[in-house]
Amino acid sequence: MIWNLIRHGQTDWNLQRRFQGQTDIPLNDTGRNQALEAAAKCKKEGLHFCRVYSSPLERAVETAEIVSGIKREDPRFFIDQRLIEMDFGPLDGTAFDHEHNEKIGCLFTHPSQFQFPEGMETYEELRTRTADFISFLLEKEGASGDENILIQSHGACLRGLLA
Repeated sequence: MIWNLIRHGQTDWNLQRRFQGQTDIPLNDTGRNQALEAAAKCKKEGLHFCRVYSSPLERAVETAEIVSGIKREDPRFFIDQRLIEMDFGPLDGTAFDHEHNEKIGCLFTHPSQFQFPEGMETYEELRTRTADFISFLLEKEGASGDENILIQSHGACLRGLLA
C-alpha cells in the first residue's frame, strides 16, 4: 500500500490568513484549480487511487473528489473523523497576526512549550487520534502492496500523521 497524503486546496479563510480548524469553510476557485492541477499531475504520472480516506470537512472532501476522480458516494471513498483538522477552539475564525504566528509555530516546533488556550485540542490529542488512524489503516489495508491510497486532510492533521 502506498499512502499519498494531500492537503486540501485554498479557501477564502486561507487567503485571509484566518485560523479555520474544524470550521467547515469550502474551497474557493483557487483551491479548486489547485486540486485540478494536482489531479492532472497524478494522471500525468500514471497515479491512480484505489481508495480514498478523507476528513469530513467539505474543503477536504471536494479536494479528494477532484484529485482522485472518486466521488464521496462511491464505496471506495471513506470519510474518517480522525482526519479532521485540529480544533483550534477560540482561535477559529481569528486572523493570523505576528503574535499568533509565533505562538502557532511553537505548537509544531516545541509543543511542550505551547500554551494551549482553553477549548483548543492539544498536540498530544491530535497525535493520539492520528496514530489511531494509522493503526486502523495498517490493520485494514496492510503494510505491503502497490495500491495507491489517497489520504486527504489538513495541515496540522498531516503533521500529526507524520510525527
